Amino acid sequence: MADFTSGASCLPFAGNGKVKVHHSLEPLEAINDIFGRMRGKGMDGRVVIKI
Repeated sequence: MADFTSGASCLPFAGNGKVKVHHSLEPLEAINDIFGRMRGKGMDGRVVIKI
């Protein structure tokens, strides 16, 4: 997104279900594996680390 106008123009896509959020919840014990995937470009989306 470049600015507010372009961001606002994306909202109808999200409202119509055309935008998907890719995330996973993983334990803190998996931190080394998470960083390994980050370095290897093997991540699809975001990772939330549960403490």
